[in-house]
Amino acid sequence: MWALWDPIGGVPVDEYRMYCEPVVQVLREAVHADAELAGTELPDDDAQRERNALWRTSVERLTALLAELRARCIDRPDVELDRRTAKRLLEWYWEETSDGVIPGYLIPIDPPPIRSRVEEPPT
Repeated sequence: MWALWDPIGGVPVDEYRMYCEPVVQVLREAVHADAELAGTELPDDDAQRERNALWRTSVERLTALLAELRARCIDRPDVELDRRTAKRLLEWYWEETSDGVIPGYLIPIDPPPIRSRVEEPPT
């Protein structure tokens, strides 16, 4: 966690150890909930939409937790860093704990439309 998220900067590696338990709890809940959804009998698209929604919710929940923990140690919010860290922590935890189940966030449903770029001739 220290390697990804160091809100104070330049502190010993164990500085954020006390914050790990609530972070790991969110990670466990997200992966457990996704594993349950992956095993449901819902039609594929519906199940995947639920898994993608779970991913977004998990990222936001973990981002909010990191922001709360950050507020305890410094008075400098950085929502973008907290969001990037949340995504990377979720991805890492998924890879470390999955049993070959493809994480929900890797299977997009209803992707955004592809925009073709029309180049205008030089004038």
